[in-house]
Amino acid sequence: MAEGTIGQLPTGEAMAYLKREPTGYQALQERKQGEGEPIEVDPVNTYRAEIEEFADAIIHDREPMIPGEEGLWNLRIILAAYESARERRAVEIDFPSEF
Repeated sequence: MAEGTIGQLPTGEAMAYLKREPTGYQALQERKQGEGEPIEVDPVNTYRAEIEEFADAIIHDREPMIPGEEGLWNLRIILAAYESARERRAVEIDFPSEF
């Protein structure tokens, strides 16, 4: 869960509700007060940081810190979240072994 984290101001809070399983982590479907684990991050303007990192990669002819493949996986997660909300069911995503 995240509140107030997407925008141009360095604000907001993020909380993880996860259960450890042999194959990785499973997001908890039910959230109870006090069960989440806070996600600590440095406050930054996320849009500016993303653009600066990408521009620096181009200027210095290097791979970006976050490769396109990870962006693709993020998109798959987002699309699965929308599908899950729309259909009111858990949606499974098969991740490659490096994740």
